Amino acid sequence: MTFLRSRVLQLFLVAGIFIGQSQAQVADVVDSGEGPNPAADGSAGGSSGGAPSSGGWEFSESPALVVPGVIALRGLSGAGLVLGTGLSGGYGQISSSTPGDASGFIAVAQPYAGLFQTGPRHKVLLEYSPTINFYNNDRWEGGVLQRAGFRGFTDLSRRWRWVFAADGTSGTEYLRELSGLGMGLYPGWLTFTAPSNVVRAASAITGLHWRRKPLQEFSFTVANFYSSVKDGPHYDAGLARLQMTNYFGRDANWYVFTEGIRYSNQPNCTRIVSGAGISVHFNTGTMLGLEGAPVYGTGDCTAQWTAGFSGRIVQRITPKTFFYLTAGRDLMEPYLLQSRWTDIFSARFAQGLSRNTRVSLGAGYAVSSDLPDSQLARYRGFQATSEFNWRLAEGLKLVATYRYFKRDFNYAYGDDTSFHGRNSWAFLSLVWHPMIRRMGRSD
Repeated sequence: MTFLRSRVLQLFLVAGIFIGQSQAQVADVVDSGEGPNPAADGSAGGSSGGAPSSGGWEFSESPALVVPGVIALRGLSGAGLVLGTGLSGGYGQISSSTPGDASGFIAVAQPYAGLFQTGPRHKVLLEYSPTINFYNNDRWEGGVLQRAGFRGFTDLSRRWRWVFAADGTSGTEYLRELSGLGMGLYPGWLTFTAPSNVVRAASAITGLHWRRKPLQEFSFTVANFYSSVKDGPHYDAGLARLQMTNYFGRDANWYVFTEGIRYSNQPNCTRIVSGAGISVHFNTGTMLGLEGAPVYGTGDCTAQWTAGFSGRIVQRITPKTFFYLTAGRDLMEPYLLQSRWTDIFSARFAQGLSRNTRVSLGAGYAVSSDLPDSQLARYRGFQATSEFNWRLAEGLKLVATYRYFKRDFNYAYGDDTSFHGRNSWAFLSLVWHPMIRRMGRSD
């Protein structure tokens, strides 16, 4: 058993995705050291995304799954190949309520390859970015977290757009905590499975957008989310959503929606969500997004009533300083078993120190819901991150990263099997930032 593979938890609980990172665009390629751009960012929750110009027929952004913080689809043109890589070395330590704490040196690589093709009415991007653990506690490791996906859109006419996206990951669970060290942004996984577990997760989404008039858009979206543990449980959830979005001005919209969610572990349960949201970009450099809805469970749903909510605020204080705050309830993250939902809160602060250096700090907290008449564990997670970016040359940078994770599994009635654990990681990464190699332009 190698370092970080010596932990076996007694249950399968999972992960909430928090600290949702926005994408800041530098030409066609996103520099992961930059912060969110309120002018280009999407809105909270299920909003359709950036608003169109007041007199045009532009559609909202297509789904932004796959590898966060590397490529902004809106900036691509022609056809090309995107290549980059990050090499990281550092130290990790685990301490928990189970015996056999471990610590040691780790070496990780995260290459990136993207292939895109665009035309007057379509854009498609394929991405692949595995996390490879080369060296682990005095021995060669070779573990890989596979990660790949695609996203894009096709304009069927001036009023109709088809959007689509899918991504998938597969690999040892502890490698998820090391994602985004050198390539892109950390996707915010807070893992609750045993570090030695091999977890597969996949998401797919597609939908039609209809622009009834320049400032009004209707969309219908279907999605599916799946996860499984090798030789263990699996879970999937499906969603269908109908939304009407109205834009007022260039950088603001409000929307109403209704959606239905079904879960594989509750075949006779459907959750109905109907609500509204708003997204506003202010001239002061502030982006505010809010969404709320009552949630009703039909049939055999364990909890009949709850509420869905999400909110986000991005404040660009100065050209080099921003603050980012989010809160939300995740109703269908594919890892979540036993029909639970998770409340997720996060914050991030970033400051540019000079033309070539910047620092960022972030924290997130996730807590699962309680279920009536249940003895299942209630789980909580906390994450803190810090990062220092130093641009050495065009396309090359040095990144110092520290990540801290804390998990608690508290069983009902004071069961002695309750678990708590802490992980910490400190890494230094040399990153060759992705560069586009043009292969010609589409017609």
